[in-house]
Amino acid sequence: MIHSDSHMHTSFSSDGEASMTDYIKCARAKKLSSLCFTDHIDYGFPSEKYHMDFSFDVDAYFSAAAKLKSNLSGLSVRIGVELGLKEDILPDARKLTGQYPFDFVIGSTHLVDDTDPYYDEYWERYGEAEGIRRYYEVTYQNILLPFD
Repeated sequence: MIHSDSHMHTSFSSDGEASMTDYIKCARAKKLSSLCFTDHIDYGFPSEKYHMDFSFDVDAYFSAAAKLKSNLSGLSVRIGVELGLKEDILPDARKLTGQYPFDFVIGSTHLVDDTDPYYDEYWERYGEAEGIRRYYEVTYQNILLPFD
């Protein structure tokens, strides 16, 4: 049985709609012991191309979580971030994770050759077999990046 969820996107993230409060209510209803918010920050994401801005006000994010944490008994709430990894964003990623006390950082592959595999254009460009191979190749390259 799962007692924790450590990958949640709130309304701080452009792909999330629920508030932190909504997630906490749901976590309590499901009798979770902990949760961790991990909204998206993707430096270098082609926002204009995909009409998604994967950035947010990190100070406001921590402030909102801090306000909620004071009234929680029996539920551990952690604050994290999901970073889209690419070699050219490492300085920004290191600065962010050095500046803020995140409890958890997810490193994800959201772009392959500056294209988001979520969209059809990626699969039209590569086809199924090559698209999957290229995705795992870039993911492996991201794993080798000097970023913890």
